[in-house]
Amino acid sequence: MKKFYKSLSEKDKRRYAAIEAQKLGWSGISYVMQLLGCSRNTIINQGNRKFRKNVRTDTK
Repeated sequence: MKKFYKSLSEKDKRRYAAIEAQKLGWSGISYVMQLLGCSRNTIINQGNRKFRKNVRTDTK
């Protein structure tokens, strides 16, 4: 997964991270953040409209 991620363009990296996080559900965001080294905002902002509506962006 990491090797594939590194081979992608920046735009595709963001999309890939969002798709993988979405497949894993709520805990997927944290998992993908740690695994791929990207930020929560990158994942949330790149997700589709439905995904963004279902994810809280605050950390409280």
